[in-house]
Order: sequence, then structure tokens, then C-alpha cells
Amino acid sequence: MKGTDLDILIYNFKKKRRSTHPNIQFINTPFGRVRLIDTGGTKPVVINAPDLPNVIEHHENLISELADNYRVVCLEFPGTGLSIPNYKYNYSIEDGANLLLSVLNTLGIGSATLLLSCSNGLYGIRAAEMNPNKLNHLFLSQTCSIDSLDLWSKKTIPKILTYPYIGQLSNLILRKRMVKTWYRYAPHTLNSEFEAIGLKAIEEGACYCLSSLVQGMKKEKERKMKVIKTPSTLIWGEKDMTHRKTNSNSILHHLPNCKIINFKNSGHFPELENTQEFVRIVNEGG
Repeated sequence: MKGTDLDILIYNFKKKRRSTHPNIQFINTPFGRVRLIDTGGTKPVVINAPDLPNVIEHHENLISELADNYRVVCLEFPGTGLSIPNYKYNYSIEDGANLLLSVLNTLGIGSATLLLSCSNGLYGIRAAEMNPNKLNHLFLSQTCSIDSLDLWSKKTIPKILTYPYIGQLSNLILRKRMVKTWYRYAPHTLNSEFEAIGLKAIEEGACYCLSSLVQGMKKEKERKMKVIKTPSTLIWGEKDMTHRKTNSNSILHHLPNCKIINFKNSGHFPELENTQEFVRIVNEGG
């Protein structure tokens, strides 16, 4: 039994809320049932995913703004929200990339643009390595290189979360406190609103498997990524206190041609804090 398996046991037995939004659905993937919202239609597709501790409900304004020009699929990665992982999911970059490609195939999507943040962005880069013909553009936010993410994790994440079993149990006990702390340091403008939605999701049974994610990413620090030709843009929130010492240019180790745009008044979630400006950049193709 792995430490990540403990989260599976915990969250499979927790009471879950029922989704009332008409566009919410669950689809089966190799790594468990994934909760997502799909606006449908024939417009170009964008795939978006909340970054812990966010859930789909945090992204409703972003989805609404994007839906004018795109078919929007917003999914909760396993270990996030009501997407309960199975025993095959180990939070690796490989698994995250395969999850994205599985969702595309299940929904019958030929190609898409990815809008991903923080560590989720590394899943997107790997997915573009694996199947570049399916991905038109990578729009990333607060995503740094693997090496920089490892340094960030050591400085930012409580060390106890890095230990199997002990980390998962500590995560369970302290999850509400960690959510409150995170929203005080990460976003710049919307912390009270974000916190209320995040705490409500946890009360209703949402996963917050931060310890498992940290343990999975810790194993990736030696991974080498190929240079890919997929167009890419990084939006960087300069007011993100958790990344104040992170070099945004480190993403160029994986994406040498990535265009980097700084949002001076955004924190850790520039796509949610300055949504209209973010969507304008997406509409203009970066």
C-alpha cells in the first residue's frame, strides 16, 4: 500500500454532494471518475483545470468569459474536487498527461488549447510531448520548471506533507487550516471569496490531496523534457507571495519559445483574478 492509497480510502468513504449545474458530468478515465463541466457546441475547444485548492466553482467566471468564443471543458484532476483517484493514479507528470489525453479521447475532441496553472502546466507540457497534433497552444500560469518547482515545494510546503501516510493524515486533519492559509498568501485580491468556496467544497466532500500531489511531484525532479514546438504563453502573477523567489523565466528550460507576460496586480491565480485580461490574451492567440 502506498501513501497515496490512503487518500483513496479516505475520500471514497466521505459523503459527497450532488452536482446541480446542468453541464456538470462525470466521465470514466484510467485513473478514476473525473468531474468536469463541458459547455458543448462546435467552437474551438479549450481545456482548463483548477489548481488546488480550487474547484470548478472557482472557475465559473472564467468559463463564462471563455464560452463566448470556445467550447470550454473545465475538469478537476484526480485528487481535486470530486474527482476521486483510483489506485493507478500516482500524481506523476506522466499520469497527469495521460489523464488529459484520455479526457480528449473520451469527449471526442480532435484538438484543443490547454489553460493550466502551476504543476498542472507540467502535465500539459508532457501531453504536448506525447501527442503534439492534439494540442494547439499551451496557456500556462504560475508554472515554472521542474527544478524550480522542487525548490518552491521545499520552501513553501510543510515538510510533514512529504512523508507517506503521515503526510496524508496530516493533510486530512489540517486541510481547512491549510486552505485558509493558502488563500491569504496566494491570491492578491480575491482571498475571502476564494476561501469561502474552497471551504464549502471541503465540507461537501471534495478532495484536497495536496500531500499526495507533493509526494508525486517530488519523484519528478530528475525528469528531462524534450523541446516541443507547440506554441506557448506563460502568464505570471507578480503579487504571488508563494512564488516571490521563483524565476518565471525557468519555464524556458522546457519551452524555449514561450512568451512570458507579467500581470503586475495578480497573485497565484492570474486567470481568475484578472479574468478579462487573461481571456483577451487567449483570444488573441498569446
